[in-house]
Amino acid sequence: MKIIAIGDPHGDLETIKQIPITNIDLILLTGDLGSATLMRKMAFENIERKKQGLPERKYSSKQEKRAFMEAYNTTLQIIKYLSKFAPKHWQGKHAGSKLILRYIKKAKPKYVFCGHIHE
Repeated sequence: MKIIAIGDPHGDLETIKQIPITNIDLILLTGDLGSATLMRKMAFENIERKKQGLPERKYSSKQEKRAFMEAYNTTLQIIKYLSKFAPKHWQGKHAGSKLILRYIKKAKPKYVFCGHIHE
């Protein structure tokens, strides 16, 4: 069985396209799939404002939607591209589960694949 694991591509489809993908049985795609550049910019701006004692900046629903759509669209682009090489099975689960951590510690599986998370 041939497996490729890709973690945290952050919407960088061009880098993924450079990976030689042939005769793949399974693609494990973990962590930040889409680009969160706009969301990150908005969040860090407010962190800096807070450090300076300034009130949090409120973003319009249009700005928030634009940031969300950036992440959504770049995630879909990556999934669509990779689905050409292996069957697609979305397994979106809540991250950071204490229950899963306890299971991993108890069962001690041979492999655990994950990307980093933001909560």
